[in-house]
Amino acid sequence: MSKLIDISKPTRESIPRPTREQLCEVIQLLWSLSQDFIHDLNKGNLVDKFSGACISVGTSNLKAMVELLPAYLSESGNILRNLVETTVDYFWVESILESEKVKGERLIRNFFMFADFKNIQMALTLRSIIDKDHFLRDIKHLFTENGTVEESPLKVGSIKFGKSWRHEKGFLSENEVRWKKRCELSADFVQQHMNIKSAPYLKNLETLSSYSHFDPLQVLDMPFPVRDRFFDRNLNIGLGFVYDMVMFTHTKKTWKPSNELGSLQHKFLWFST
Repeated sequence: MSKLIDISKPTRESIPRPTREQLCEVIQLLWSLSQDFIHDLNKGNLVDKFSGACISVGTSNLKAMVELLPAYLSESGNILRNLVETTVDYFWVESILESEKVKGERLIRNFFMFADFKNIQMALTLRSIIDKDHFLRDIKHLFTENGTVEESPLKVGSIKFGKSWRHEKGFLSENEVRWKKRCELSADFVQQHMNIKSAPYLKNLETLSSYSHFDPLQVLDMPFPVRDRFFDRNLNIGLGFVYDMVMFTHTKKTWKPSNELGSLQHKFLWFST
């Protein structure tokens, strides 16, 4: 006799595979529902704005993946890699905020400051080419008269960065900002706070990196049904990552998710990685 299934605790085997149409519908709904609270987050402090930025990037990545057909599996894999890294950084910063609030807030400050740091580095190049560049010469005033180049040094001051916003000189060690360390901290954090017992962030990053470079995965010719299923699987995985960020942000802000937002978890395989 078959064992009765508790509908409140479905098993992995009992849940049907969502169709691509269903996944695309959920992505559109999640994007739409996210816009209002991203707007609210952007009215808050830098920590709130960082959460809003991660969710905004995540939902944009999902929408970009929807626009790609399975024939562009390599390109969607590249976008998913970016989404995985965004998710890792989101939960990595949250884990640091939980244990060392001042350090976490400094990381977030650096996240927003890094754009000005890069602007300083780009300024010399822009000034050397702008007069003769066909695309920039008629908007020169946007770089000069409006003060964008002049304001950045005032914001950055004497702070120096390495290759990313995580690499402020004299702040965190190289080991602390490595992918492996960030992935491990993020996975431990979501195990405590979300529904994922063992988030394979590092494994995902390593696999998806083969879509970012000229590796065999870019030219792999998969059979039609296999390629399509991998594409749909990527959509589902990306959904799970963004949904985790959205729901944790609600919990942290003590915002009650709308019924529509809460019901989305039943429309895709939330626990699938």
